[in-house]
Amino acid sequence: MSAVEDKKLQGILRCPTMARILAAFNRDLALLTHTVWMDNRIAILMELKYMMDRILPEETLGRRNDKVRCSYCPRLNKAKGMSDHVVDKHKDQNPDAIPFIPVRNEKHCANCPDSKRVFTKRGLADHKLHRHSKQS
Repeated sequence: MSAVEDKKLQGILRCPTMARILAAFNRDLALLTHTVWMDNRIAILMELKYMMDRILPEETLGRRNDKVRCSYCPRLNKAKGMSDHVVDKHKDQNPDAIPFIPVRNEKHCANCPDSKRVFTKRGLADHKLHRHSKQS
């Protein structure tokens, strides 16, 4: 289908709709049919168009330099800077739980809402012990 549409296969496979379809067909060990492609073609090609403009739809795990739309406002940011944007603009949201950004091993300190610093699990425990255990 990618040859007929004159689109790169890897680009089509990154589209969220195509990923969901492939997951379902792989789970059932069935081949993707032409009818399924035609039913979903418009949605997949629209997602691909936005992705080619470096704007990823939600649910897409992008590369670090891809632009993604914030879940809390209409602003576009690079995926690597989305947690900093959430810390700056959406203080009531958890910058470690952004829906379409892959989960990292590093976490922000919940007791330091204006800090962009991230910690490993052990580093966060040490930080909380030294910075926040003496607060009343």
